[in-house]
Amino acid sequence: MKKILYSLVVCAGVLSFTACDNSVEDNSRLTYLVDLQLEKDTIEHQVNTEFTAPKFTATENGVDVSSKVTVKGLDKVDETKIGIYPISYATANADGIAASAKQTVYVVNAAADTDISGDYSINIANSYCIKGAETTYFTSAYPLKVTKVATGIFTISDMLGGWMNLKEGKGTDFALEADYFLENAIEAGTAVNRSGLTGLASNEMIIEDDDEEKPVTISSLQIRVAADENKETYTLSWTAEYDGRTIHIQADMEKKIESEEE
Repeated sequence: MKKILYSLVVCAGVLSFTACDNSVEDNSRLTYLVDLQLEKDTIEHQVNTEFTAPKFTATENGVDVSSKVTVKGLDKVDETKIGIYPISYATANADGIAASAKQTVYVVNAAADTDISGDYSINIANSYCIKGAETTYFTSAYPLKVTKVATGIFTISDMLGGWMNLKEGKGTDFALEADYFLENAIEAGTAVNRSGLTGLASNEMIIEDDDEEKPVTISSLQIRVAADENKETYTLSWTAEYDGRTIHIQADMEKKIESEEE
């Protein structure tokens, strides 16, 4: 049980050598914090199956006060739609001291379990920007990071592939991060070794540029995996439309295949 001891002793004097008055106001008292416990901080829920509210407990000085907890976000969880759904829990004890907790529900397709996360590099031979009649290729293998969020859900660090941020020197405000989910599992070396990726939000995003909102549209985003005896090669490719530019992006990552002897 959590508790805080408040103590206030008042002793007044005019000079430094003046003795304390015999009457002392003692406002000491004990307050008990609400112990708010979630069964899990994160939950992965299989898409298109029934979702039930997560379990939690809240006690104050050994008394169950769960009914006093305000839960927000549960009504937003769509069990038919892959996505990331934040849940918040909040309450306060008898003295008004707040207690809160946060939880994330990931609605996922557990079968799309290929891990495509890692550090990619722009393939300069196959990445270029078309603006008007001019085609300009990438000249640097800019880094691109893919981070796993949950089973089949990933964050891609820059949907413009570094073109605006690094190539045109616009800065990190133009590094357009976005979340995507894998449409199906992929396995290197099989006849079908690629998968599409779908945005958790819309495939159209917005960048503030010169005090004006300008859309970015992403299309044809896919991942493919190829393998030989020593490594697997992961290749992301897509097209981004932005402010008169059509940017074709390919980014590659290699993972060493560990032999059984190793």
